[in-house]
Amino acid sequence: NDITLYRVSGAPTHLLINGTNLPESATFRRVEVVNLDGNIVEDLYLERLPGETALFNASTFIPPNNYFYLKTTGVDERGYPFQRITSTAINAQLPEIPEVSTRHRIVGLYGQTVVMKCYVQSLVPFVVQWFKEDIPVSVDQQFPQTAEITLAVPDVTLLSEGLFSCNASNIAGSASSTIYLDVVEPPPVIAKPNNISVTPGSVAVVTCDTSSLVDHNTTWDRLLDDGTRTGYLRSVPIKADSRVEQLDNDSLVIHRVVQDDEGWYRCIATNEGGLSRQDLYLIVQDPPKVSIVPASVNFTTGSKVNLTCVAEGYPAPFVEWRWNEAHDEDVQTGRIFVSRSSLIIQEAHQRDQGRYLCAARNPAGSDTKTVQVRYI
Repeated sequence: NDITLYRVSGAPTHLLINGTNLPESATFRRVEVVNLDGNIVEDLYLERLPGETALFNASTFIPPNNYFYLKTTGVDERGYPFQRITSTAINAQLPEIPEVSTRHRIVGLYGQTVVMKCYVQSLVPFVVQWFKEDIPVSVDQQFPQTAEITLAVPDVTLLSEGLFSCNASNIAGSASSTIYLDVVEPPPVIAKPNNISVTPGSVAVVTCDTSSLVDHNTTWDRLLDDGTRTGYLRSVPIKADSRVEQLDNDSLVIHRVVQDDEGWYRCIATNEGGLSRQDLYLIVQDPPKVSIVPASVNFTTGSKVNLTCVAEGYPAPFVEWRWNEAHDEDVQTGRIFVSRSSLIIQEAHQRDQGRYLCAARNPAGSDTKTVQVRYI
């Protein structure tokens, strides 16, 4: 009673028949494709869809190029055969040529694989082939209907650069779309630098070991406290002056290093492929220099002796006093003790005379100084 179809010439077509008001006991059995001369060109078996009472499905068929009728046969609820035929002849519509679309441009990194995509819309089977400047670069690929087709270009070089076209054709015709492959170098590669340690007044050479297949540009920044957000750093370009210069090998040279030069430094390398950066920390360390105040001491019985060890350096040196083991008992009783960097002797005795040593150390080195304490 009701036949609905969407037919395309040359395309596999599915047929679904809805028997409106068809009793459950009645059924369709076959559908015939009949040309205008009354000849059967296709005879298809109909199968009721599971769970449905009036929907029947036919196997896939290719519609004829000319006009045709559809005639169904079946058995009604009383067991009598019946036939139905479309009231007008049907003509399969001609398919349209494929619709092909690609991006206009794609960027590929030197030495890496680039994948180009081509989207083809077609209701009938089609064939696709890729070309580079009219030279085939792929084999023919066949697809039943609309699909996305890719072309992988491995290990691209500057020779890979150029105009690629995706050509698709079906029985209605052909179409194509072009995409330009632009090959650029990958960003520079900077070897991870090591933090360096220098002393005040020396020369610091901060290296930036950069490799790039094309010309690149290298600059240096200082990373300083943001000032407005706790824990954040801001990047400030370093300008050359009488103390700071950048060598042709991209190294940064700092002459007459001062304590304020300590901190984070950033090497930035750029080329047409992008940007790379690496950070390192410059440590300014000053070895300890020890002096004792007073430089020599004379004392009498019962007096108090105060020796102060002055240790300069960066980072702040660790200071310790050393004495003859004969004084260990007095240290244990507290008559001789150390307060901060001072050695204090209370109620001095003649046996307290002798040499006392102050030692200071930090990561940059160590130093010692002795003082002579005399009994008079």
